[in-house]
Amino acid sequence: MTTRIPARMQIPDDGTAVACERCGFPTLRVAELVSVDGTVVGKTMVCTSCRQLLRPEGPGTASGTD
Repeated sequence: MTTRIPARMQIPDDGTAVACERCGFPTLRVAELVSVDGTVVGKTMVCTSCRQLLRPEGPGTASGTD
């Protein structure tokens, strides 16, 4: 069995946005985690408003230290 590591995240154009619990804007969407070969390996919820306002911190992030 080979493990596919997500290389990128994409938000399909046909998805419906719903209100986010954190910011209240109707910008919560389902995003697909896609491997290098284009295979969808998972899905996650992403708020495009919060993502612009809140930066992740900690190991493995641009603002954190490894």
